[in-house]
Amino acid sequence: MNRQAVLDVLNSLEVADMNGGEDAYILVDNSEEVRKKLNAVGVSNDVIHRYGDDDSFCVLALAFGEGFADGYEKGKLILWGPIDDELRYRVLNGEGTAEDSERLLKELERHESAGKPEIDWHKTSNAQIEVNKSFCPRCQEPFYEIDGYELDSCPHCEVELHGESISWDEQVYVRIYVDHKTGEMKVWGTDSVD
Repeated sequence: MNRQAVLDVLNSLEVADMNGGEDAYILVDNSEEVRKKLNAVGVSNDVIHRYGDDDSFCVLALAFGEGFADGYEKGKLILWGPIDDELRYRVLNGEGTAEDSERLLKELERHESAGKPEIDWHKTSNAQIEVNKSFCPRCQEPFYEIDGYELDSCPHCEVELHGESISWDEQVYVRIYVDHKTGEMKVWGTDSVD
């Protein structure tokens, strides 16, 4: 199934009602016309009904619940795609964001489920990035950030964050490397500190 094609349809649907914040939702009418558009890109009626009722369904819940979207910005569901040089240089130069951390962890999960490739670390350009899982002191929702480049505010409730008030849960060391033949940046997996 083409994830971007599904997102294109979801982003094109007329919104009936929406709410932002912690309990965000974007409702669209559960009409025959809407179902036909989604069926055409591989989304079944059963999937649609998981995220609503006979009158409406939540495109936000459907997109994230079924793994079609990686983010939501500027009023659109988005698919990040592969990790690229822009992300690589941003992270290695210490300019990474919480979204960058989330992208790295998602890529890590994808690679770990597929198995780690055998890499000769002496023959590849690679780096280890520390990603922290934290909890907001107000809403208690988890979020991820690259160590040393912490967020100014919670991505869920937007409360201002101060290092001393954040609850740390775990630290993950993500090893990234560059495919020397293609230049593509890849996530190898987690490992211990060198």
